[in-house]
Amino acid sequence: MKHTSLDSELALAPPHGQAYEITTQDGVTLRIGVWTDKTTTKGTIFLLPGRADFIEKLGHALRDIHSSGFSVCVLEFRGLGLSDRLTADRRAGHIHRFTDYQRDVQATMSAASELELPKPFFLHGNSMGGCIGLRSAIEGVPFKACAFTSPMWGIQLPRVLHMIAPPITRAARTLGFGHRYAPGRNGDNETLEWTFEENEITGDADMFAHLQHVNREVDEHWIGGPTIGWLQQALKETKYLAKQPAPGLPCIAFSAELDQLVENAAIEKRMKTWPDSKYQMIPAAKHDLLRAGPEIRSSVLAQICTFFENAIGRT
Repeated sequence: MKHTSLDSELALAPPHGQAYEITTQDGVTLRIGVWTDKTTTKGTIFLLPGRADFIEKLGHALRDIHSSGFSVCVLEFRGLGLSDRLTADRRAGHIHRFTDYQRDVQATMSAASELELPKPFFLHGNSMGGCIGLRSAIEGVPFKACAFTSPMWGIQLPRVLHMIAPPITRAARTLGFGHRYAPGRNGDNETLEWTFEENEITGDADMFAHLQHVNREVDEHWIGGPTIGWLQQALKETKYLAKQPAPGLPCIAFSAELDQLVENAAIEKRMKTWPDSKYQMIPAAKHDLLRAGPEIRSSVLAQICTFFENAIGRT
């Protein structure tokens, strides 16, 4: 593990963050960002981000978590940010097997132990990170409690595509086309092409302007659309997880009423079967609650941190 670059000023994150390169068991180099000091001793929140996220895009959320007294560790999954890319086209959002992301979580937990980050450990999965985090929790990664914001437990597709996408993407992958972009997608950054009114991420104009600014400033960090292989694996993973019982952890989860990317019905269905849980849909919010306006974002993160504090006293 060694130090690597981190632009906290660009992210508008707390200034004392540190970034590290870590290596997974299968030899993939990842970047993690860590914020910890003498004021953040309640425990450590592991923030697993969305499909196209990187650390510098998450500064506002990191600031809110840090001010609550928790340390935070952010993982850039393989294929994202400054972690190793998986295809010759570095803009392609690809994965070979969705379960490979679990190797990234395992490497991050090992790094946390080496860095002596304060326990207990908590999970916060956002969007795609919510899908990955759910499997981590099911498989027994030692978290005290978990939280999810707009978790990708189902992907929004037209009904007919839900029926035909799995066999079509599976066939395309078998024929060697898995590294190609999914239909209608390419290596462009949609965030830089959208107007505020068109964007699917946030309902707050200032947050959207900051998101565009960060993407322009660090061109090497971002990815474009998902590949056929990523889509095939994501559909397979969400189908598998939907059949699994809820892990035995306290859980709080939020969805966004105006989400156009993940299936709120899948989130609601999961949370109805999670015994020790709380669930809330945020009215009039778009997909990414970590990049919502300050009132929504701070409220959601404050509820998560309070939920985690309450979990500390449980046996």
